[in-house]
Amino acid sequence: MTKTITAFAAAAVLLATPAFGGDTLEPAHGTVEGYEPAVTGVLKAAFGPEVVVRAIVEPSFEPEYAVGIEKHGDEYRIFGLTASEQVWTALNDQKPVAGINANDCRLPITADLATDILGVWKGMLLRVHTQVDSEGVDGAIYFFSMMIDGQPHIGQTWSPLPSSPPGKLVSLANAMRDVCRWNRPHALDRVTAITADLKASLQDNP
Repeated sequence: MTKTITAFAAAAVLLATPAFGGDTLEPAHGTVEGYEPAVTGVLKAAFGPEVVVRAIVEPSFEPEYAVGIEKHGDEYRIFGLTASEQVWTALNDQKPVAGINANDCRLPITADLATDILGVWKGMLLRVHTQVDSEGVDGAIYFFSMMIDGQPHIGQTWSPLPSSPPGKLVSLANAMRDVCRWNRPHALDRVTAITADLKASLQDNP
């Protein structure tokens, strides 16, 4: 399935840190509004003022979803949103998307875990390189974003190698989504382990 990728202006993420493409996120090109408007319209809760990090995921044959962390005062929660049906299919079939809703979940986490997740999210976004490498069909596109020093930063990856830093960030996002939608706080150990692994990778390759 071919998609037009839209996202924040590339200038917001073209940073000077040198890195190999497979080890970093790619810049996300498009308009300043970010992403595909029809998708963000369904997943609009992922763009609320309390959201501190987010990932918007566009699979090829499944509904789009979002995952991230919200901050309410001193408390943090993982959130997950999943479209009730695939927005891109509706668009391709020229069907209205107004009736597509988003199922959601929330799960409290500790401030320490939230801080570590925010740290690796930021570390990856500060390593976004300057060339879009991924082209092809099928697979899932992951858009990661957060505000850094008052500016929006966004990077994308297309089904990366699981052992690469982008692959580990994808694994983290999906682990966060799983513990949230299945309401399994005990499974946060996996989220913690993936975060620690990615944190170590970033420290080894500053």
